[in-house]
Amino acid sequence: MQHKLLIRQGFFLALMAWSASSCIKEPSKHTDYVDLFIGTSGDHGQLDPAAAVPFGMVKLGPDTDPINHSGYNYEAQKIMGFSHNRIGGVGCRGAGGNVRIKPGIGIPTNRSEPYLKSTEKASAGYYTVGFGSGIKAELTATNQVGFHRYAFPQSDSAYLMINPRSSFVAVLEHKILNASAKEITGYVRAKNVCDQGAYTTYFVIKSNKVFDEVETREEKVYWRFKTDANEVIELKVILSPISIEQAQKDFQASYETLTFEGARLAAENAWQSVLERIEVEGNEEYKKLFYTSLYRTLLSPVNTTSSDNTFKGTDGKIRKANNYVHYDSWSMWDTFRTKFPLIALIYPEMMQHFVRSAEDLYKSGKYEWAGMHEPVPTVRTEHSILFLLDAFRKGIKVNWEEIYPFLKQEMDSLPYKTPDNVLESSYDKWAMAEIAKALGKIDDHKRYASESQAYKTTWDQYFKNINDSSDIMHGYGLYEGTIWQYRWHTQFDIAG
Repeated sequence: MQHKLLIRQGFFLALMAWSASSCIKEPSKHTDYVDLFIGTSGDHGQLDPAAAVPFGMVKLGPDTDPINHSGYNYEAQKIMGFSHNRIGGVGCRGAGGNVRIKPGIGIPTNRSEPYLKSTEKASAGYYTVGFGSGIKAELTATNQVGFHRYAFPQSDSAYLMINPRSSFVAVLEHKILNASAKEITGYVRAKNVCDQGAYTTYFVIKSNKVFDEVETREEKVYWRFKTDANEVIELKVILSPISIEQAQKDFQASYETLTFEGARLAAENAWQSVLERIEVEGNEEYKKLFYTSLYRTLLSPVNTTSSDNTFKGTDGKIRKANNYVHYDSWSMWDTFRTKFPLIALIYPEMMQHFVRSAEDLYKSGKYEWAGMHEPVPTVRTEHSILFLLDAFRKGIKVNWEEIYPFLKQEMDSLPYKTPDNVLESSYDKWAMAEIAKALGKIDDHKRYASESQAYKTTWDQYFKNINDSSDIMHGYGLYEGTIWQYRWHTQFDIAG
């Protein structure tokens, strides 16, 4: 029997209770409460309205001019085009923004196009907007494919611009391997969030129309063609972290016959199935905030497993995922406290895949931020040990013996340079002590339990007494926080 969590307005922060009985559903679907424009204005959220499926690798959305962290700024009045990957809410300049496509009419140009704000709409798995040129754009997605649908007015000079080197961060390498009248293939290698490490994206673009002219100019490809009134052009853009050949194979295995409407419906149903796990009672505004926030929680990590169950490890080697789905794109430092403990409660079947993927991370090469062979845009992986321990205590299987040597290696290299380093590293050492205890490794348990108490001297020196310097951002070298905020970071030793 599927369990649902019932949350009532007023005490949902204090009480989370499982209910095995059916809850009375509201007439509206849960997806109706998702507002993808919340958190997309300026620096207030660094989010975007891209079309995606839960934990989907493809996040197809608009890149505005001026651009923002994840490509989109609600206040902008022009759109540069639509790109296929991004990470919301991660700071710096984000990452992704690759393989940007822009429809246009007239002389082909890289110039941003004014759009009509009144026509812009987004919902779970879907985005649409109209341009001043009379073009209507619609986007939807599966895990690995971005679906474009453009309705053009009658024109003798319509075009689609494909930019293989678009990126929110620096591009290290890019190449168009083939550009025909109906298909374009290539790859782009770009830096990751905050310029830490890099990833490579291979792409295949397929059109339902044979275009009149293919022009390559200034490292971009232009498809030029004539259109009748309301003529619809559809594109399927397949991404793969592995290769062009793998992208083609995955397309033929799963997406070749899938239509735009079929993909859109499948995306909406996928979101409905995950959002309905929690029923919320309360006013409409709070429901919108709740389900929009839950939606954002379920965008990462992302499914990077191919149709033949292969994936690219962080060492660049191709590996096999046997009897599970492999995921990448972590922001563990930001999410280990609350996001993953929630997922373990509400979506335990997904959490098992995430745990296996984290094990892969340790075995193939785990970096604090990102390595040079990442499969997709990613952020950072500190505190993965706490993520694993929490999952284990909630009944998720962890193959401890396989990764135990890697965990010990990580514990011996934790930083202690700043006061927040000491608190965070002590937390990790506590988790290592708890794991060692569960495995019957008594000497390791004693060692790491002792080392986890290193925080006390630092806490007494910097955090015990509150004064005028306690609310200064980055005071004493703290990362993204203040003394007042970090003093609560000793969750593992409340009594202490």
